[in-house]
Amino acid sequence: MEVSFVLKYNNHIIAVFFWIYCGKNEFGLK
Repeated sequence: MEVSFVLKYNNHIIAVFFWIYCGKNEFGLK
């Protein structure tokens, strides 16, 4: 059960990081 929770948590972090990265590119901050 712990592994499943960790995988979900990692996916969430990756999604947030990707969203922020896309947002920065949109603003041209790179």
